[in-house]
Amino acid sequence: IAVVGLILMVVSITAGRLARHQVTSERSAVIVDNEVIASALARHAAFAGNVDPDNVRVSVSHRTAVVRLTPASGIAVSKSEVEDAVSKQLDSYNLTPTVRSKVIIDHSGRIGS
Repeated sequence: IAVVGLILMVVSITAGRLARHQVTSERSAVIVDNEVIASALARHAAFAGNVDPDNVRVSVSHRTAVVRLTPASGIAVSKSEVEDAVSKQLDSYNLTPTVRSKVIIDHSGRIGS
């Protein structure tokens, strides 16, 4: 039992992966939470795709940002425009570690969105 307790103590004290990235600039270095990055990417993806911000979901992990858009029924969304906007945003943040983006456009739209 003492060994199990010791192992649990070591695991709890050692560093793990946090849901954060470093943004590097010429003047300073800032630590940013993944939720902040996801929120900014959602806003830019919604604008680029001409969809309501409520119809954009973004998940940011340690190395990947997945952007999923659900367009309104009958409205076409240009995947390339959204990919360009998201990629440019991610590049402008100078994140460490770098984050790749993946854009998914849902085939079925929402009515009245």
